[in-house]
Amino acid sequence: YRLSYASYRTDNPKDAMEHARQALRLAGGDSPFYQLNLGERLLDAGQAGEAILQLERSVKQTPDRLTPHVRLGYAYLLNGDADAALRELTAAEKLKPSERELERGVDLLLKIDLARVHALKGNDKDALKSLKALEKAGSLEKKDLEAPEFGKLRETPEFKKLKAI
Repeated sequence: YRLSYASYRTDNPKDAMEHARQALRLAGGDSPFYQLNLGERLLDAGQAGEAILQLERSVKQTPDRLTPHVRLGYAYLLNGDADAALRELTAAEKLKPSERELERGVDLLLKIDLARVHALKGNDKDALKSLKALEKAGSLEKKDLEAPEFGKLRETPEFKKLKAI
């Protein structure tokens, strides 16, 4: 796991993914922590379809943890399944983040991913609600507003009023 994380931090997604695979294998192949780690490394490598398999397994074993749900919702979004993404992210909204998840900003990832899914589905009001929550928290970044899902929404007066950091 530590080699996977070190490779990730040094912008080496191929090695990070391979180390994550090895860590999961060494853990017996059925550890939700290592499934989550591998799923995240697969997302980094642009392999959303394979990430979904690992993240679904992690969610199944840890249904009360926020991070696996948020990452699975994001994987569905990247894989083009907006309905599954919305379903997963809506379920994640009902969970209480741990202190560690709050420190890592998983609750903020949930908000931006929800905004992206809502925008993709044409739910502008809900998308703006999530974006305004991020803005209020001081966590709305310019790069967040550049997501392709916000294309049509970008032209609305409400979107133009958003203040990113």
